Amino acid sequence: VMITKLTVMNTRVVEKSTGILQKNTRISCIFQLKATLNHKKGWNMAYQIKYAYTCHIGKIRNNNEDNFWCCGEFLNAQNQGMSHIQSGCRKQSELPVMAVFDGMGGESCGEMAAFLAAESCGLHYKEQKDRIRRDGEQFLLEACEKMNQAVCDYGTENRIDSMGTTAAMLAFGEDMIYGCNLGDSRIYRSSCEKFGQISEDHTLGRHFLGKAPLTQYLG
Repeated sequence: VMITKLTVMNTRVVEKSTGILQKNTRISCIFQLKATLNHKKGWNMAYQIKYAYTCHIGKIRNNNEDNFWCCGEFLNAQNQGMSHIQSGCRKQSELPVMAVFDGMGGESCGEMAAFLAAESCGLHYKEQKDRIRRDGEQFLLEACEKMNQAVCDYGTENRIDSMGTTAAMLAFGEDMIYGCNLGDSRIYRSSCEKFGQISEDHTLGRHFLGKAPLTQYLG
């Protein structure tokens, strides 16, 4: 697994270090964002996360092949998306995790792959939530392994040759925000009127007609 650590210092993202670990044939990029907080001597100031999410089926497909996991919420495997925008606020001390999954429409059972990833993400969070405080990188690495295994096991049990989903995740620690992605689901950063991508697309070159093939995904 390729691990990239990024630290936010004021409004700049600075690469700190890069390590490489072997994990089958899949690669996931892990990065860290340093939460810039005002600290007083002797104690840490907690922060809050305001969030909003929705999931739309689009205008092409008859079924929704996307899913998410946001503070315990996700969609059933067979769904028509959401008709509204859901929002909320969580304290950093709750160690929230948020993720999106884009089932691969060109493969079999994209909606099931996205659902299994979301479900597995939730199970891992319930079992290993406190690890975010101690080692957020390892939490995300293990989450990717478990989500990947869940999709692969379903494919094997149901004799499906190829099924998969992309993933993009954020885990909020005490003074660090950890993120990872597989495929072309992206994570962006908005700061000081600037909006830029901080994740890395796992695609094979650039294709002007249609989407470029993915080189990394869950499944």
